[in-house]
Amino acid sequence: MGASDDGSSDDARLKTIVELCVKAENAPDAEPERALDAMRAVLKHSETTFESSTLSSTDFARCGKMINGLRKRHADARVRDAAAAVKKAWTDMILANAGVGEKKEQKVASKAEKATEGDKGGEEAHGTDARTDVKSRLTRTADAARDRTREIFADALAMCIADGAVEASNAGKLAAIADQIEEAMTAKWPEGGKDYKAKVRQLAFNMRDPKNPDLRTNLAMGEISADVLIDLTPEELGSNERRQANEKIREFAEWEAVRGQQQEASTDAFKCGKCKQRKCTYYQLQTRSADEPMTTFVTCVNCGNRWKFC
Repeated sequence: MGASDDGSSDDARLKTIVELCVKAENAPDAEPERALDAMRAVLKHSETTFESSTLSSTDFARCGKMINGLRKRHADARVRDAAAAVKKAWTDMILANAGVGEKKEQKVASKAEKATEGDKGGEEAHGTDARTDVKSRLTRTADAARDRTREIFADALAMCIADGAVEASNAGKLAAIADQIEEAMTAKWPEGGKDYKAKVRQLAFNMRDPKNPDLRTNLAMGEISADVLIDLTPEELGSNERRQANEKIREFAEWEAVRGQQQEASTDAFKCGKCKQRKCTYYQLQTRSADEPMTTFVTCVNCGNRWKFC
């Protein structure tokens, strides 16, 4: 862990900066000197750079949001200027740190590329052979567009062989699955058209996604049928990583939407599970049916932790 000239650790400095940022954010507009003094103190504590782990921490990001809010919205120009100076110092820190990390990563990547160049060539050749083998076993129709769709699905399913999830001897089975998917689509959209093409793009994107091997494997193993596949929603088709990211986005949007609808109230009735303090704000909203209890949204003023309960 890095240390500043006065010997304080990154953790201690960051803790102090969090406290100063909260103080500046909560200072009354009628007393701008309090916010200004806090910003000057933050700038003083930022004279020595932080380590990358600190710069990427949740607390540092939280401070960045508070600094940005002061820079944009504070009524006193001196406070806005001081917050802008802090933002610039932190931006320079992050860029300098990223530059050092980038050079190290480039060296490591260069060595890795040289060491695995031969292996990659073999893997690419294996993947090409698998795609060719699967496509050669497709059932052809009299429609060029339908045949092209089957080839697209065959290319994606052939990745199962390269992934090691399916043996190369099952190329015929993969081709049959590609045929079944296209046949199910034609049955649903006999005239083709924009809906057919949109579904082809959607399925191809998700089936080819390197981070979504489960979809390909489940298709290859017969755990998802062609009829079920074409009716799956974009979220159901996505990888676990994508679904988790979407869930975080929805949760954040829910918090932001509720914040705009409900008046916050201060209380010491709730104890933060993260910092153990009882300095919280909360608001309630009916998020479920009318006969269900209201959902309470709680935010810790001390550390920014948020939680909800019914």
